[in-house]
Amino acid sequence: MILGWLFAGAFSLIAFVSSFAFGTPAGRTLAPGVIVMVVVSSLLTVLTIYVYYVSDPEVE
Repeated sequence: MILGWLFAGAFSLIAFVSSFAFGTPAGRTLAPGVIVMVVVSSLLTVLTIYVYYVSDPEVE
């Protein structure tokens, strides 16, 4: 569970920072690449948590 939250937190932080680094000049909208990265990161996070639980059912 902790591992999953660490992955989620890391991806969220990366996406948050990247939204400023790669945002439009207005700075209020996300660049398409950042949106794609957030989606991929979310899928990887879910997959990581799923595999983590399946590989060790005793984890609470």
